[in-house]
Amino acid sequence: MTNDMLLNDTCMITSLPDSLLLNIASFSDPPAIYNLAHTCKAFHRSSTELSTRHILSAEADYLKMNRTVPNVASRLLKESLLYGFVSALERSNVALSIGQGRKLAQLQLEQLRKGRKVLISGSAVVQAATGKRFGNYDLDIYCTKESVPALREFLLREVGMCCQSVHPCYGERQGRVYLNETQTIHHVETYIPNSESVSTVDAAAIARRFYRAWNAQQAALGNDINALPPQAMNVDMSYLNYRNEMVYRMQKYRRHKFPKDYPFALSPQGSGRKFIELIVCRTNPEEVIEGFDLEICKCKFNGERIQVVSMEETFNSRTKSDDYIKFINCYMPVYLKTLTLRLTLDLTIPPINVLKTLKADSVSNETMMHIMHCFANTMKTAEKSVQLTVLGTEHFNILRCSENYVSIPHYFLALHNKLVTQLNRALKYCKRGIHVPINDELKAMFLDVCDNAAITPPSPKRARH
Repeated sequence: MTNDMLLNDTCMITSLPDSLLLNIASFSDPPAIYNLAHTCKAFHRSSTELSTRHILSAEADYLKMNRTVPNVASRLLKESLLYGFVSALERSNVALSIGQGRKLAQLQLEQLRKGRKVLISGSAVVQAATGKRFGNYDLDIYCTKESVPALREFLLREVGMCCQSVHPCYGERQGRVYLNETQTIHHVETYIPNSESVSTVDAAAIARRFYRAWNAQQAALGNDINALPPQAMNVDMSYLNYRNEMVYRMQKYRRHKFPKDYPFALSPQGSGRKFIELIVCRTNPEEVIEGFDLEICKCKFNGERIQVVSMEETFNSRTKSDDYIKFINCYMPVYLKTLTLRLTLDLTIPPINVLKTLKADSVSNETMMHIMHCFANTMKTAEKSVQLTVLGTEHFNILRCSENYVSIPHYFLALHNKLVTQLNRALKYCKRGIHVPINDELKAMFLDVCDNAAITPPSPKRARH
């Protein structure tokens, strides 16, 4: 093939009308458009044929759209990302339609004009960026308390949701010990479809009935001399649970109070399938997302565009990680090796699911000591800078003095739970076909486990939107 023929082939696609290129981009995955934009400088030019209007733009904003696009390549990539995001919204557990997606994007922009950021991150945005398709995933919406009322109203009126549970920290569950170092998240609200099969009760009734049940319990225990006896109160003691306690606290202190008639699922447990999580941040939601351990999870949608972190890595289905993953690569093999030895030597020890976090009230002294010894042994292999990042100077020095670390067992249990949570997330994205820098030993051990870890190898085929 001659040089003239090569030149003609290269220029063929750039000679197409910009509107046709935009249509092609809407059917293509972002990695393909990203690579295409690197093939020819002719893509990096302005265009008066295109506009900033996109699939999630409101109809009323049509006349406000800029008719000049400064860079065709960037506009094509944006189109591909947004069409992929719409596809991810439709395929999510909540199955948002294009119309609902537009209304959510407009809500984000309205909040942004008020100086408030509402961001969508997580699996839906990762799919939009990589072109991959996952199964069984929810939507993660990050906001501050000022945006919560508008989002609750949107989820109720536009999407038909009811609140299922409220947790005081992201991922926290009753009885489990977690590190809460930065305190960047105030609480998390989970939402499920308000269908005919779901029995609901309003927020005011939950708070009122929980308080009556708690009073009855205190009277039965003799802890509150002013409380009426249970038989005189005629209360439903089934309202005395962890979810209802969190709702009662929120209704009492008013800072994040629900409307009195806001519907809650009667059962705080549900089927276990996640639909929407509303993560209410103490600080700017961007700061919370920037603290994620996997860089690919820092991709986010702000109502107008998808912001991709580390394009070269993301568009090649790779992700960088923080020092916690490096620490996991050293800690987990030590933990698993010594745990296997313990189970071999002592058959009375029940089987342990290593990919589950531990409850403080159910952890034996032997298990607690085992965890602390594993942290001490990890210091022999992990880099010093990694240890200082994960442990902090105080706990790093305590571990160096082996006789002192037994005095703070709950800290190490909390750190162990954090490492297990992050390992689960890393394995989840490995399963989805994303290259995560965890060592081959851990991948070989967990990616083939179906029962305990619920992890399977990634499929070589990828569905297109």
